[in-house]
Amino acid sequence: VAVTTSSTVATSANGTLWTLFTGTGNTGVTSLNSVATNGTLFVGVGNGGAILSSANGTSWSTVPSPTSNDLRRVVYENSQFVAVGANTTILTSSAGSSGWAPATLPVGLASNTIYAVGYGGGKYVAAGFGTVYTSTTGSTWTSANIPDLDLRSLGYLNGQWVGGGYPGSMFTSATGETWTLRNSLTRRSFQDGIYGNGRYVAVGSAATIAVSTDGVAWTIGSFGAGVTGTAADVAFGAGVFVAVGGSGLQTSTDGIAWTDRTPAGFDFSASGVAYG
Repeated sequence: VAVTTSSTVATSANGTLWTLFTGTGNTGVTSLNSVATNGTLFVGVGNGGAILSSANGTSWSTVPSPTSNDLRRVVYENSQFVAVGANTTILTSSAGSSGWAPATLPVGLASNTIYAVGYGGGKYVAAGFGTVYTSTTGSTWTSANIPDLDLRSLGYLNGQWVGGGYPGSMFTSATGETWTLRNSLTRRSFQDGIYGNGRYVAVGSAATIAVSTDGVAWTIGSFGAGVTGTAADVAFGAGVFVAVGGSGLQTSTDGIAWTDRTPAGFDFSASGVAYG
């Protein structure tokens, strides 16, 4: 399921053939920034604290939200949904369709936009500009300042934390708290990353792709000729990588060779994709 910032939704059973739907327009919410699934329910989040849910990816309903802050990312990890966003917002819900609650953060914490969140090694890790937040439960968090860290995506992938951000920064971490800068060989910014078929794949601005087998050494690639724009999100499922964004809708089995699957009428404001 791919969601956009202008209400349309695209769905596919195999990553190859995609069908467009009016999507979230019936809810009054026209902008979603991210989507996640627990296998039976899709949850999308967007600006103004918007939270939507769908059982099939095509028909969506609004969910009561405890915030009006823009939400940048949602994941389903360790049996609960976690959403993060502007003004150091972190929300959790076990159901996704109800029961969203704000997390407890350190007193006096400076306001920051949290762009990314993931779970692995027994803890949640969230990050934005210069700060990393960690939690074992998702409900109570601690923070640490890391001035040179600017992550827009992160995940616990194949036994280690891997994060990407600005400008062309790629980081790895064993704990999620101390990070090592890796040379990504580009100044393009990274928006999201995933692990599948034995390799890490990160996507970002100007249709940039970075591929690595170990998270340390990276190879820079790109989509096919004529494909431009920012790839905002990437997912892996059923043996296929799917990237969406201003670059259209692209698929690959190895993260290196990509095929343009953009259907007629596809909204190039696509901002999130999830498999489940």
